[in-house]
Amino acid sequence: MESFFAELEGGKTFFKDYEFPSQGSAGDRNLSGLTFEYCFMFFDMTGLNLRNTKFINCNIKTVDFSGSDMRNVLIRGCSVEGMSMIGCQIDGLIFDGNWYMGSQMPQEDLEWFTKTIG
Repeated sequence: MESFFAELEGGKTFFKDYEFPSQGSAGDRNLSGLTFEYCFMFFDMTGLNLRNTKFINCNIKTVDFSGSDMRNVLIRGCSVEGMSMIGCQIDGLIFDGNWYMGSQMPQEDLEWFTKTIG
């Protein structure tokens, strides 16, 4: 996580093919406006500002986004098993072509993740 934080502090906004540790946490960092593509993300993202962030073709299984600001976020082509978005602000969030247990999840299923842990 330290190399990610260093790049983030250096102004990098596009992260491709990163593998984040399962025990990591973003703490209270602002992750708004970032793009993650083909990343494996298993870390704690509770209570973060993720506004306008993009997750494209990522593995976000078991990521806990609870209580985060996810307005205008794009989640497209991701694996989402075990993901939680309980208490998130999701206005404008696009949930497109994501996978859950081998089935595609349409936009209409987004609300389910805000009420339970997938």
